[in-house]
Amino acid sequence: MVGNNAWVKFVTEKIERDYPNLTVYGYKLISPDTIDYNCIAWAAEDDETWWWPDIQHQYYWPPGIPKEETLEAFQEVYKMLGYEVCQGDVLEEGFQKIAIYTNYNKVPTRVARQLPTGKWTSKLGSLEDIEHNNLQGLTGNPGYGEVACILKKQLQWRKYLAQSNYQANLKSDRLTMTNWQERITQNPNICYVSETLRDRKACRKLIYSSA
Repeated sequence: MVGNNAWVKFVTEKIERDYPNLTVYGYKLISPDTIDYNCIAWAAEDDETWWWPDIQHQYYWPPGIPKEETLEAFQEVYKMLGYEVCQGDVLEEGFQKIAIYTNYNKVPTRVARQLPTGKWTSKLGSLEDIEHNNLQGLTGNPGYGEVACILKKQLQWRKYLAQSNYQANLKSDRLTMTNWQERITQNPNICYVSETLRDRKACRKLIYSSA
């Protein structure tokens, strides 16, 4: 559970007021709120940095990418990370997808990342991370506008567990707050594991939040 009951109620009311489509399509909280990172970073599997193309240099933006609030600039950021533009948001074996939302002025407002289950995860500004059943949950006004672009990249992580068995293992192993980190440290085979500590950290968060 994320936070205490009173706080969860407060946050849920705020989220459902600002993003009413989430109540229609379904979602759940998967982390406490934090200002350490935003949805742009979370889509890139970075939970330590706030990404935004501000000209005052207050936030991180990948070098060599124009500091512009445009769909083209955001696409270039993720192309640098191995993504390419694709059609459709359906889960594809061996690929990871992200979706970029834009408002009526075509300014990027949100980036969501697809999970191995086929659902999506987003960071709501300085609020919590959520898992949402589809991309439509964050569309509309109020909301983040419309999905302007889908990108995908081929997974380079060593695959210790087939995606077809992923959810079954989560359901049968039901990790708890007290043992999830110890269990994954002892047995990294229950998730995709990369060579970097940051990717392992993101993987652990995914495993815990899905349990």
